[in-house]
Amino acid sequence: MDHHPKPIESFDVELSSALANHTLHAHVEKFRFSLPIPNPHNPHIITTKFTINGLQVVVPDAVGLNGAVHVIEHLLDPRGHSHHAQTAWEDWEEWLP
Repeated sequence: MDHHPKPIESFDVELSSALANHTLHAHVEKFRFSLPIPNPHNPHIITTKFTINGLQVVVPDAVGLNGAVHVIEHLLDPRGHSHHAQTAWEDWEEWLP
């Protein structure tokens, strides 16, 4: 089995956020993995990898009351990576509409 296959499909999407003029960058890739099972039909599975602002979604599509929940390991900051961690949240109330 190929451990580093090339994606069979990939695309990028800009998602809106609650902050005016700030978006989140989503990247989606689909991979096809052949299963090591002798079969003339070439059994395989399709997996999908999601990243948001470069952070991998570790639990996609968990069921929530109002729709799907996607779990990542870090806090998303749609303002980008240029802010220093110590001062990044000082003016958080000003971000809200």
